[in-house]
Amino acid sequence: MTRILGLMKSAKLALCLSILYSVSYSAGQTVKPIQWQYAEYKQGVLPDGALFYRFISPTTDISAKNFKEFAEKLSIKNTISSENLTIFNYLGGFGWELVSCQRSVTQLGYAGNVVSDNCTFKKQVTSK
Repeated sequence: MTRILGLMKSAKLALCLSILYSVSYSAGQTVKPIQWQYAEYKQGVLPDGALFYRFISPTTDISAKNFKEFAEKLSIKNTISSENLTIFNYLGGFGWELVSCQRSVTQLGYAGNVVSDNCTFKKQVTSK
């Protein structure tokens, strides 16, 4: 009886795998892997207290010393009270998906620390 159940499980697994294989490779097509582009958004405070904002992508590198200037350089028309949500909504409108955010503190010896929030975004590359 145990052997029959084991054979049935193996048969079900084989059937599932063959269906997946036939769906993936039907009509002689090969499955192309998804390609991604990545970007970074950084904001922080320098040791002297100055702020910085920066967005870096494969086609863009924009930086500013205050959020108003940064929003203007990105051509953001509608800002809200949360700077992060303003940026996240703006980038999301262009297909950028937030992957992660983390805070880092970099010690610069006697000069002090640089504190920054670093966010990574990804966007699917569309083939033309």
